[in-house]
Amino acid sequence: MKHFFGTLALGLMTFTLVGTSGCKLSDCGPDEQEGSDGMCIQGKSLTKFDGTDVPKSVPYQAGGSVTISTVYGNVTVEGGAPAGKVEVIFKPFDFEAYDEKELATRQMNENLDLQLHDGANVDITAARKGSPTNGLGTSITVKLPPEFDGNLTIMNHGDGPLANDGEFDVGVNAVAKAKTVTVTNKAALGDCTVNGAASVLSTGVTCRDDVMVHGVSDDVNITTEADVMLSVAQVSPSAKGGKVNVTGSGNIEATFPAGCTAADVSTTGKKVTCEAAAYDLTTTSGTISVK
Repeated sequence: MKHFFGTLALGLMTFTLVGTSGCKLSDCGPDEQEGSDGMCIQGKSLTKFDGTDVPKSVPYQAGGSVTISTVYGNVTVEGGAPAGKVEVIFKPFDFEAYDEKELATRQMNENLDLQLHDGANVDITAARKGSPTNGLGTSITVKLPPEFDGNLTIMNHGDGPLANDGEFDVGVNAVAKAKTVTVTNKAALGDCTVNGAASVLSTGVTCRDDVMVHGVSDDVNITTEADVMLSVAQVSPSAKGGKVNVTGSGNIEATFPAGCTAADVSTTGKKVTCEAAAYDLTTTSGTISVK
C-alpha cells in the first residue's frame, strides 16, 4: 500500500524456461540466471511501448449519462469539451519484453477494441479482442461539455501487470454539473480521485489504493484498503449520509460543513451527524480525523 504523496514502482521480470537439464551459473547467457533447481532461466524486463493516440467525439444530449469502462490503463475525466460534445482520447500501450516491439505494435493495432457510442447516453469502452497478452491496454482521457448534468460512471478493471505505479489510476478532475459520480477501480495499485462539485448528490468509490473525494454533497460511500481524504461541501436536509470503510491499515481524514458533529463509536470508528444525515467512518487499524 502506498500513502498519499508517496511513490511506489514495481519492476517485473518475465521468465522463460530455456533448458531441460541443469546448468552452472557460468553456463547461463547474458539475459539468464540460474534458478533454484540449477536450470537457466531467461529474465527480460518489461518495457512500455506507446501507440498512436486515437481521438474521437460524439454529440451530448442534455440529461444524458457518461459511462467509461477500460480493461487496463488510467482513466482521466476533465472539462474543456465544447458545448454539445463529449471528446475522448484513447492512448494505447503494451507492456512486453524489451525486445518485443513488433509484437507490441501488432497487438495495439489489431487487438484493442475501442468503442464510443452516442445517443441518449454516451458509452466509452476499451477492451481486448483475440488472444493478446495482458500487457495490452489503453489510457482514456474524457472531456465533458460545460452543460453535462447526468450520471458519471467509471469502471477500471486494472487487468494487467503491475509494471509501473501510475498505470491504473482513475482521476476525475472535473464533473461539470454531474448529479452522481460512481468509480470502481479493481487495480491493486490504482488511486481514485474525484474533484467534484456541489451538484454531485451521490458519490460512490470502490478502490484498492488511496482515495480522495473533494467538494461533493450529500451521500458518500467509499471502500478501500488504503488512505481516504474526504471533503463534503454541503449536506442538504434530504441527505442520507453514507459510509467510509477502510478495510486495511489506511487512515481517514474527513472534512464536513459547519454544524456537523462527530462522535467516537469505537477505537477505530466515528459517526458524523449532519442533521438527518449520518456518516459512518471505520478503519481496521488506521486513524480517523474529522474536521
